Amino acid sequence: MSEELPPRESLIFTSWNRAFSQIDPEFKLGCPRMIGLDYSSIEASLHHYRSITAGQIAHLKSLLQNSYHPKDSKQNLFVAASTVPITPFPEILYSLLLNIPIICRIPANYSLDFYNYFLSKFDGSLQSQVQFLHWNSKDAETTKAMLSQIDCLIVHGDDSTIKQLSALAEGKRVLAFGHKIAFALYDLAELEGNAEMESLIQALLQDLIPFGQSGCMSPQVVYLLNSNQHQLQSFGKRLNIAIQEAHICCSPAQSFNKQSMLEDALIQDLEVFGNSVILSSSKEFEYSSGGGLIRLKAIDELTELTNCLGKLSQRISCIGHKLTPSSTKQLSNLFPAARLCAPGLMQLPDITYLQPVK
Repeated sequence: MSEELPPRESLIFTSWNRAFSQIDPEFKLGCPRMIGLDYSSIEASLHHYRSITAGQIAHLKSLLQNSYHPKDSKQNLFVAASTVPITPFPEILYSLLLNIPIICRIPANYSLDFYNYFLSKFDGSLQSQVQFLHWNSKDAETTKAMLSQIDCLIVHGDDSTIKQLSALAEGKRVLAFGHKIAFALYDLAELEGNAEMESLIQALLQDLIPFGQSGCMSPQVVYLLNSNQHQLQSFGKRLNIAIQEAHICCSPAQSFNKQSMLEDALIQDLEVFGNSVILSSSKEFEYSSGGGLIRLKAIDELTELTNCLGKLSQRISCIGHKLTPSSTKQLSNLFPAARLCAPGLMQLPDITYLQPVK
């Protein structure tokens, strides 16, 4: 399919798919040392990186040219979030498609070997446009020196990091991606029998497994629509068994500043766990696994979500759902900025959801 693309886009397409297609066994074994995660935690995301089509590449470039970066940028600087090691890859693809060199600051707890492994599989002319570096973003002098080399700063991080780097990047274009939250929402009445229930739970595991629940697309609360206490307990027990069988350790994410995240949010009985928001209620069931916490909460109407999350609607990155078509439409209207997807697809990279050119 690469012959459908202009020469440079074709080169990017073939390099990208080659980089993520065949992962060496030695590399898989080295992931815990390099990024602190088993390869299984990132396998699904990497699989979908390599499934990008030529049509998606072409469509992505047209979107980027119209909206993402200034056309006259000469250099981008990307500062990666510390909780999700694969965050740099979409930004690298965007910059390559726009023919803009990019410098990626990698957190010190991640080895540069992890990123250079993928880069080594790119065509040499593309490799020269990407740099991976370590430096402490709190080192103002070094950061200023790096900022002097670039036209556009891209930041994925917490609010304090964004504020600090934006101040240092005075006069530069800043694209900031701060705290996001995610949740799952299911209508169990849409399930037919135990087999569909088990399939849903297995799909939910795929949303829970990656990144130890610390990613912005990691659900730590599951809302069940039109469910009674018995259904809530039953679903929770089945999920608990599935987690134990999968040997998942859901470690809690680092807590963030409630003041900056929840400012002016008129929410009663709100608790914060990592990057997720949970409404306390008597109609809930909770369990923990390996020190992490996942909550299930029953709601009677979708509008209950806006009562507790309405002030944070722009912070919602993703909603994994199984609903009727009419409820799906209502959910989309309630949270227009969120990406809606089927269960099991919450952690997949956003770039794979672009509509290909028809």
